Amino acid sequence: MRAAEAGGLPPAVEQTVRFYAQALDAQRPVGGSIELLLAPDSNVNRATASNTLGTVIGDFTLNRDAQAHSGVGAAMRGQGYARLPLGGETSLLARLSGSANLYRSSRFDDIVLAPQVGPEFNWGRDKLTLGAGPAWRWYGMRPYTRSAAASADWQHIVGRRGQLRVSATVAHVSNLFDRKDVDVLFSIVSTGKDLEQVYFGKNSVTGHGGKVPKIFVDCSTISVEESAAIRDRLSQFGSEFVAAPVSGNAKVIKAGKLSTVVSGNEAACKTVTPMLEVVAPQGVSYVGEGELARICKIAHNVMLAVVIENLIEITLLANKMGVPRHAFLSFMNNGVMGSMFTRYKSPALVNLDWTTTFTPELLRKDLDLGLALGREWDVPMPVTAATREVLQTHFGAATLKSDPEKYLQEDFAALLETMALASGMKLKSENKNVPTGLEN
Repeated sequence: MRAAEAGGLPPAVEQTVRFYAQALDAQRPVGGSIELLLAPDSNVNRATASNTLGTVIGDFTLNRDAQAHSGVGAAMRGQGYARLPLGGETSLLARLSGSANLYRSSRFDDIVLAPQVGPEFNWGRDKLTLGAGPAWRWYGMRPYTRSAAASADWQHIVGRRGQLRVSATVAHVSNLFDRKDVDVLFSIVSTGKDLEQVYFGKNSVTGHGGKVPKIFVDCSTISVEESAAIRDRLSQFGSEFVAAPVSGNAKVIKAGKLSTVVSGNEAACKTVTPMLEVVAPQGVSYVGEGELARICKIAHNVMLAVVIENLIEITLLANKMGVPRHAFLSFMNNGVMGSMFTRYKSPALVNLDWTTTFTPELLRKDLDLGLALGREWDVPMPVTAATREVLQTHFGAATLKSDPEKYLQEDFAALLETMALASGMKLKSENKNVPTGLEN
């Protein structure tokens, strides 16, 4: 239990663990305790004394709220517990613990309440106690987090003065409440269903009433229909929705070469453009109202799939005829056909490094979205359709691996291995230091 207390748990969970330990040690049927202390200044380590915060993607200017001082306040901690005999050596242990840091200005107040209940078994020198319950945290007198915790504690008496104790605590913490007070909320997830859960699901940003952000900015790649439905629901809260899918992965972000395309209410897009330019210095392109940015990003990812498939084909052709992959790709990247994409994917194709940047499943999803738009708007897309079928063979080839599911979670560039298999080639890493084009 002491190890759990020292393990950096969330405050609400840590508080529950500490008071739980006290209740376990006590043997009285009813009891409790209370502590009164001084609460430290919220900016005690002076971490926000600076006007700016430097990150790998640029400097952020901190407003006054980020530099605010609460001053010294009052801290209260308390807990109560009760044991109800159930017969024999079994009882029901109920606990209620709470804490509060209270300041002159209520916007700094931090309050936690955590009940737990569970059975307690005693036999001989052993005692096993189980417990579960929720915890709530309010910050600034507003809901901040909600969590659910479960714990188990086994004690064994050793000799006359010692005991052996094994404890375990698990907790799930939902902290979407703390996003409600921002003016602009940014999000990026894998699918439209994920985004809907973040915005409208249980314990979501719009849940439980109160203030919601004025502008929601989403950088995900989702379908036009999903995006339009989310826009309609957010409008009912009086919020604007800016679609802002991005072009690039984590390496591109770190190199400062991310770009984005945006659509939605023009005034809202202009408001968030300076914020987007911080993370997307390569460019922020406004393309119009509604979901037009989604269409642009789907088209972008369709091209990504077509390019990687064709790049793999010609690389294998040259490689099978005797040209090392690193040499061929160096020629391509130095010529007029080279691009940021072909350059930063070259190390993977040369050294067979499938560290995930984008999975085959997500790429297939985007191809399907593009083909669906083509059918809806009567635009023939034969090259895209052929690419989609080639990608599908990768899912079949994955069944030859010892762990197909794990293999399909690797990078989509692993399609090289599937195409090599179809070409009768057995590939080996060339172990070459290939530039990505993203070096600073």
